[in-house]
Amino acid sequence: MDVPIFLGLGDDEVQMSADHKLRPIIHPSKPLPHHAGYAECVNAGKSRWNEDQAVYRQGVLTKVEHDDSGGLQKFSIPYTYYGIFDGHAGVGAALCAANQLHHIVHEKLVDAQDDIWIDFNEKRLATSKPRDLLLIGALEAAFMEMDQLISEDRNKYQAAGGCTALVALMILGKLYIANAGDSRAIICKEETFLPMSMDFTPENEKDRIRRLAEEQPALLGKGIYFPRVHKAT
Repeated sequence: MDVPIFLGLGDDEVQMSADHKLRPIIHPSKPLPHHAGYAECVNAGKSRWNEDQAVYRQGVLTKVEHDDSGGLQKFSIPYTYYGIFDGHAGVGAALCAANQLHHIVHEKLVDAQDDIWIDFNEKRLATSKPRDLLLIGALEAAFMEMDQLISEDRNKYQAAGGCTALVALMILGKLYIANAGDSRAIICKEETFLPMSMDFTPENEKDRIRRLAEEQPALLGKGIYFPRVHKAT
């Protein structure tokens, strides 16, 4: 069974981690940022190989400006990226997403960084989008590009399978969550938890479209509607 590379485990530790009876607690060679940890639960017997992937990366957005004295000043915005990809019917999609999605996210952040850097004073506020919208848009665009890339690889290499995607991005003192599929993000505090993501499955996608149609029937065109079905009591 594979373990994430970022744990930095040696061969002996990897072998120990594969012991499903003992299930030892193994500490990574280097602490993860933000006091993060990693744990996994094995549902033995479902598949021969581990089809899931986990990734963490630290990146920086940089900017160089001239100061009042004519010199150069370098500014930076660090960020931390965590990703979990639950593969099914093969490891190809999860492996592709684990190796590529963080690069795409960085590219989208770079594309938006001119507006992200803006100091929100009164003069520039009217022409600037709030940072939250820019960062959310960057994640959405990255997910769409990743989905397209996996689709192209499937057609090109006849690769089977798919994966969920759950990304946590910590930047500018905030946590942003993006997900596709039914991998869930939660925040735990003592004995309570707060859901941070919404499952995307064929079942709840139908419900979402039905609710949207009820709220905005014009989107469906003329003569098309979703009748409400009331169960007999």
